[in-house]
Amino acid sequence: MKKILLLISIVITFFGLFSDNLIRINWDDYNNAVDILRSLDVAGFSKGNYYEIFVKNDENQLLINNGIQFKKINIELSKADFITLGEVYSWMDSLHFLYPLITDIDTLGYTAVYNFPLKILKINGVNPNMQNDGFNGYLVMGCHHAREWQTASMPLFFADSLLSSYSIDSIVKKLIDSTFIVVYPVVNPDGYYYSMDLNNPSWRKNRTLRNGYYGVDLNRNYGGGVNTILECEWGYAGSGACSHFPGSDTYCGIYQASERETQSVMRLINDYDFDISISLHSYGEMIIWPWGSIYEGAIDSVALSFIGTQMASKVEKLYGGYYNAIQSASLYPTTGDTDDWIYGWSKFVKGKTVFPFTYEIDRSFNSATSEQLDSIYRNVYRGIYEGLNQCDYARNNKIELPIMPILSQNNDTLKWTGINADKADYFTIKNLTDIQIIKDTLNVDTLHKINKFYISPSRFYSSIHSFKDSTENASSGILSSIYKLEIEANDTFSFYTWYNIELNFDMAFVEISENGFEWFPLDTINGKMNGLSPDWIKKSYSLNDYAGKQAYIRIRTIYDNRTLFEGIYIDDIYPVVFFETDTVYDDSVTGSIMIFEQDIFSEEYFTITAYNSDYGYTAQSDRLMVNALSFTNRQEINDRKINNIFFNPLIRRLDINFNGQSETEIEIRVYNLLGEKVKSVRTDNDISIDLSFLNSGRYYLNIKGEDYIKRGLLILR
Repeated sequence: MKKILLLISIVITFFGLFSDNLIRINWDDYNNAVDILRSLDVAGFSKGNYYEIFVKNDENQLLINNGIQFKKINIELSKADFITLGEVYSWMDSLHFLYPLITDIDTLGYTAVYNFPLKILKINGVNPNMQNDGFNGYLVMGCHHAREWQTASMPLFFADSLLSSYSIDSIVKKLIDSTFIVVYPVVNPDGYYYSMDLNNPSWRKNRTLRNGYYGVDLNRNYGGGVNTILECEWGYAGSGACSHFPGSDTYCGIYQASERETQSVMRLINDYDFDISISLHSYGEMIIWPWGSIYEGAIDSVALSFIGTQMASKVEKLYGGYYNAIQSASLYPTTGDTDDWIYGWSKFVKGKTVFPFTYEIDRSFNSATSEQLDSIYRNVYRGIYEGLNQCDYARNNKIELPIMPILSQNNDTLKWTGINADKADYFTIKNLTDIQIIKDTLNVDTLHKINKFYISPSRFYSSIHSFKDSTENASSGILSSIYKLEIEANDTFSFYTWYNIELNFDMAFVEISENGFEWFPLDTINGKMNGLSPDWIKKSYSLNDYAGKQAYIRIRTIYDNRTLFEGIYIDDIYPVVFFETDTVYDDSVTGSIMIFEQDIFSEEYFTITAYNSDYGYTAQSDRLMVNALSFTNRQEINDRKINNIFFNPLIRRLDINFNGQSETEIEIRVYNLLGEKVKSVRTDNDISIDLSFLNSGRYYLNIKGEDYIKRGLLILR
């Protein structure tokens, strides 16, 4: 804390009373409390012992009426060395002033209410202004939640301590020179200012005004786990730790990533290749990692557990022992949090995995004494410093997956590229013919991907039935296109609907995705359907923003854990895409090319999907319409056939013999599994080709003449 006192002046402020009550309930009463209160604003916890939650006065009585025992926690605000938002910015500026060659200040935009800068400090010994290609990447964030005051100064204590050691500690110098470090001390400036400077110490959210209520919980506003699991997606409210009610302290926003603060973090993850990210919260004295939405472990659970445990072993608790290290969901499942989105998006969309961790520091969020705060900063610093040390391990132990391939055609060859394509065990190629685009007036369930929807005769707009969702508490359902729609300018997506859905708590809305993993709302203003519709109404959504692209479209429902009405009916969806035939052309292609071995007619499409043993099938490519190819009667060259093709694997020699001399040249090409041409020869006579220079493996042989084509596989042992 002495470093802080040297750099800032501490302003002593007397704070007003908390507007909510902080109470402690038994660990085993959490689910019962969720059922009674809908959603819980969890302040802190002691795993296996208790949760501490904020409740209103009327909610106190609800718990009492339902037999939930609790203890009221008296909060005594401290005059400790918590710093104001202005002092945060001043501290950042002073660090850049003291270390101008190895630091830089950047702004990621401005907040919506008070117009505060979303300010970051970049640290690197070579060039803090660069993209971090070739360097490890490390991100440290604080204060997603406004009332967690110590998480605003902790990142700067870390940065200050690290920078002051640069010129005197060779190990620290090596770390700073080899790592691109970003410190983002206050992700939620509006909320932090409102909580501290304006005397609202229990305030959690930011300060945007939505439907007459202030604030969105930024740590519920990210785009979910991006892993195709409905229970991991933004807005899933079944766990009770996320709400669609704007007045809730865990309000997830009008749509995913609706808030500028959330968008700023997402831009950081997109722009820089971080290996590890740290998000500081309070309180609980533990370190946690994904998944936070489901109990199933992440693909990288072994590496995540190792790094988390290493960091936790360096951080002492206030009253003895060391921080616990556990998967996040074991505390309480939630959706839309920073860690799940960073992990899922970086793995399944970007293809460069980040290992994210949350530190739950302290035993309260703004009532530590000066001595306690000093101890917290010094103890937690050791864990964050250990995380910096672990960036090498993270980079070398990520399980990367192939992401969506990009298809192209070159004559008779299908080619594909894609990030991490070498991580695929094989590719499956599908052939689709006779495309149909219709309005589904008959509600044919086989034309859609369905989860918790069914055909119902109860209500309909046309025909004799419609799609109806399964109204179940703590659930989510989808009615989705199976095939991508190829979108042109001025296209729209439309359907008729009737609904009766609990206002402000349960939701239905329309989303679009280019890869099947990351989904976005089609209407960010009036897109949610809830309450009671006046009658059957037509919903139309412009697709202009996606013109020239291919995308899936779906309708998604979300139900929390209370109060069900009739639900939603969907009829006359347009457009719906399907194909008369959808067959596997080749289910085990390796490498990055495939040479067609049969006639291809007009209006034939192909898609390709990578398979990886750690995950299964990943994102399918866009459809590619292949130009018509005909191999009919290509077995002759000027009325002569190839007499013999012989490959001797012992001496790796390829012999090709014809019945006499050809009047035109033929070309013999050999490709490796990456689609690279390793040998090309043109001839008008018999030929012997030496392939002894090639390594062992599989190679493709392609022989072409003016009216002739033949292909095969060479295996070199």
